[in-house]
Amino acid sequence: MERSNIPLITCAILAAVTTGGPAYAFGIYSVELKNLLDLSQPQLDTLSSAYFCAGLFTWIPGLLVDRYGVRRAISCGGMMGATFMMAYWAVARQFIQLPSKACVIATLFCLGAGFCIANGLVIGAIYKILVCSSTPTTKGSLVGVAKGYVGMGSGVYACLFQAMKTALHSKSDLDFLPMAAVIALMGAVVPALTLLPSQQDTTSLWSLPREKIDKTTKGHFTVLYMGLLALAVMVMRTSLGELFAESWEGESLRRTPSSHISKGIVLLALWLGPILFIRVLPTSSVAAPEDDSTVLSSGIYDVEDPNNNELCEVDYPQSITPGEHSPLLAKEAGDDRHSYVSQRTETTIAEDYAEKCSEDSSMMMNGNYNLSQLLQTPHAWVLIWIALVIVGSGTMMTNNMGQMVESLALMPQDTVTPASMAIFSVAQATSRVVTGAVSDAALARYGIPRPAFLIVASLIAAVAHSVLALTDNHQEIAFLVGVTLSGVAFGMIWPLMVLIVGEVFGTAHMATNYLFYDGGSSAFGTLLLSKFVTQEVYEDHIDSSAETTCYGAECFQLSHWVVVALAMSCVVAALHLLQQTREVYSNKAPSIVRKA
Repeated sequence: MERSNIPLITCAILAAVTTGGPAYAFGIYSVELKNLLDLSQPQLDTLSSAYFCAGLFTWIPGLLVDRYGVRRAISCGGMMGATFMMAYWAVARQFIQLPSKACVIATLFCLGAGFCIANGLVIGAIYKILVCSSTPTTKGSLVGVAKGYVGMGSGVYACLFQAMKTALHSKSDLDFLPMAAVIALMGAVVPALTLLPSQQDTTSLWSLPREKIDKTTKGHFTVLYMGLLALAVMVMRTSLGELFAESWEGESLRRTPSSHISKGIVLLALWLGPILFIRVLPTSSVAAPEDDSTVLSSGIYDVEDPNNNELCEVDYPQSITPGEHSPLLAKEAGDDRHSYVSQRTETTIAEDYAEKCSEDSSMMMNGNYNLSQLLQTPHAWVLIWIALVIVGSGTMMTNNMGQMVESLALMPQDTVTPASMAIFSVAQATSRVVTGAVSDAALARYGIPRPAFLIVASLIAAVAHSVLALTDNHQEIAFLVGVTLSGVAFGMIWPLMVLIVGEVFGTAHMATNYLFYDGGSSAFGTLLLSKFVTQEVYEDHIDSSAETTCYGAECFQLSHWVVVALAMSCVVAALHLLQQTREVYSNKAPSIVRKA
C-alpha cells in the first residue's frame, strides 16, 4: 500500500462533492412537489425541514465511522443516500402509490431524514480522513477546500440539472433526484471502493507520524483552489447568462439545447478534473527532520499554566519523536537551553495537562471539555445561539427559494430559481474557503480573535435580509443581491464553528462537540426560521382565493425582518463571546519543564 495521503484526500474531496448538492437544493423542486401533491405551505415546510431535523442524530453516523472505518462508511453512506433519493423520487412522482396524503408526507419526511443519516456517514468519514492524514500545516487548507466543494454543491447540481433536463427532454424538476443519486454512486461509492484501503490498513497508515504520509505540496493546493475558482466563475456565468439571456440578447438568441449540454460537460470537467488531477502531481518526499527538536524521554514533566504561573505534573510514559516545529518549548532540568518539540508532542502534553490541571480554571485554552462540561459554560450557549440564527437564516433561503421567486413574480421563474440557488451556492462556498484563510491570517498577524468574524457574519446576515425584506415584485437584481449576501453570511459560520469549538473547548472531544453544533444549529435553526416563522407569515398572507399559494412581497417580508432582528442580537452575543474568549487567543502556549 502506498504510504501517502493523496488517494485518501482525492476520495474525501470527491465524496464532499456529493454531500452539499442534495442537502441544500430542496428549493429546486419544492414548487413542483407542492403542486403535484397539492401540499399546503405547512406541509411543504415540514418536508423541507426533514433533513435538518435529523441533524440532531448525526452523532450516530459518527460512531459508525469510528467503528467500521471510512471505506465502509463512505461506500455504505453513498449507496444508502442514492437509495433514499430514488425512493423519494418514486413516491413524489406517484410511481409508488400510497393510501393517503398523510402517508405520503410521512414517507417523504422519513426518507429525507434517512438521507441525512446516510449523508452523515459520508461527512463523518470525510473529515476523519482529512484530519487523520494531514499535518497541522495542511489540515486547515484541506478542510477549507472540502467545505468549499460542499458549499458549491447546490449551485453545480442546479446547473448540471438544467443541462440534463435539456439533454433528456425532462419536464419535471423532481428528476433532479435521480441525477443526484447517480452522482452519489459515482462520486462517493466508486472512489471509496477503489481508492481507500481496508479498515485494518487505514488504521495502520494513520498510526504512522503524519509527516511520513502527508505528501501534499503547494501545487496540490494551487490546483484545487484554481479548480474551485473556475467552477465558481462557470456556475455564475451559466446562471446569470440563463437569467438575463432574454433581456440582453433577445428571445431568438436564448441558449440552444446543444449549448446547454456543452456547458454541462465543461462544468463536469471543471468540477471533477482538478480533484482527479492531484493524483498525478509530483508529491512531497521530504522526510521529517531528525535533529531539529528535542526528544522528550519518558518521565514526569511540569507544565506551566501561563495564566497563573502554577505548575502541575504530567507523567509521560514514553519518549516522543520530534516532528514539525511548534511554538511549544522544552527545557531539561538544570539547563536553560530551549528548543522546539513536535506538534504531536504539543498535542499529547497539552491533553495530559488539561486532564491533570484544574478543570475549574477560568482559562479555557488548554481545557478539553466533553459535551456535558461544554453545556455547563455560558460561552457554549452564546455560540449555539449565533450559529442557530445564521444557519437558520441560510436554510430559510435554500428551502424557500422557489416560493420566494414565485411570490415576487420574478420571471422567468424556471431560470430565476436555479440561478438564485447557484448564486447562493457560489457565495457560501467562496465564503467558507476565504473565512478560514482570512481568520488565520488575522489571528497570526494582528491578533484578531476568530469570534470577531462572527460579528462580521451577523452584520452581513442583517444587511442581506434587510435587502430581501425591501425587495418588491419583479425586482430580480435586488433579490439576487440579497441572496448573495445571505450566502456569504451562511458560508462564514461553518469554518468558524469548527475552529472556535476546537480552540475554545479543546480537541479531545472535538468530533462530539462539533457535531452538536453542526446538527443542533441546522435542526433548531431550520425549525425556528425555515418552518415556524416562515410558515406563519406565509399562511397569514395567502389570499382566500389562492388556496395554498401566496403572492406579493409581504409573503416573506416579515420573516426577513425577524431574521434582521435576530442577526442584530447575534452581533451583541458575538461581542460578548469575543470579550470572554479574548485571553484564549492572546495567551502564549504553555512551556513544558522537565523535572529532575
